[in-house]
Amino acid sequence: MPEIATAAINLYKEHKNIHTVKLTTATAISDSTRSGIVDQIRKSAGFDKIELEEKVDPSLIGGFVLQVGDKLIDASISYDLRAIAKQFENNDFIYRIR
Repeated sequence: MPEIATAAINLYKEHKNIHTVKLTTATAISDSTRSGIVDQIRKSAGFDKIELEEKVDPSLIGGFVLQVGDKLIDASISYDLRAIAKQFENNDFIYRIR
């Protein structure tokens, strides 16, 4: 039964042209920040109707992760730290010095 309800909701959203956007932040955001993000998504993606799903994940440390359809924007500090750690593991910095 839950699968049928989920499918019905998805069909309704598709029919009404409602786009679901998932926003994950390290801390809760203010109403003005939320409306600014929604306005920016409307401008850049051209969506009229947006349903914003918010989630708080302290492991991000800071920044945000935004998922719009099949696109993912990871602007979190934890992502940056992982990228820096990977550079050190690959010895990119040592190679450039020599």
